[in-house]
This record gives sequence, structure tokens and C-alpha cells, in this order.
Amino acid sequence: MIRASPPNAAASMASVPCESTLSTRAPAFSSHSTACALQVTAAKNAGLNPTLLAAANSSGGVLGKMISPQNLAIGAAAVGMAGREGDLFRKVLLWSVLLVLVMCVLVYLQSTVLSWMVV
Repeated sequence: MIRASPPNAAASMASVPCESTLSTRAPAFSSHSTACALQVTAAKNAGLNPTLLAAANSSGGVLGKMISPQNLAIGAAAVGMAGREGDLFRKVLLWSVLLVLVMCVLVYLQSTVLSWMVV
């Protein structure tokens, strides 16, 4: 469900990347908006930086698409490798794990010594 934003909330919503998507995105993006809103709420309740958690959530979603079965099937069909999705998965899995680890380290560093990077 997409919630409407109060008219004077534009300035406060600019600080958290996903909160603005709740009112401006089409229903096709509602799952991202819902997950993002959940991350922001969880961050606020835990006393963590909601901007950092929302950004980490979005980045994790993008990294997860790399090994999504639907995307692998579409990619395999597009390059004439239909039926060989398993081969693509095996080749992409290592890169996906490495990039997730890099993102984990980056988010950790941004929450501690690189906190100046997160506004």
C-alpha cells in the first residue's frame, strides 16, 4: 500500500532516500517501498542511521538481482544460452558473494569511521 505524504513533508523526506519513493513511485515499486519503509522504521527504533540502512537495503536488493532466477533466465535467453542458467548462476555466484562482502564492509565503515560520508 502506498501512503500519501503530508504537504509539508518534502524537506524531511529528502534526508532518507526511500521515504520519498513511498509517495512518488507507481505500485510496481511498492515492494521496494515497503521494504525500505520497514528498514527506516527499524533503524529509527534501534537508534541507527535510517539513511544508511535505507541505502544498504537498496544496494542489497540490486546485488540480489544478480543471482535472481528470473534475471538469469532472461539473460540466458537473450544471449542464446537458454537451458544453461545453472552455468550462468555458478559464474555469477562468486561475484555476487564478493560484492555483498564489499557492501557489508562499506556499510560497516560508514556506520563507524566513515560516518562523515552519510548525511
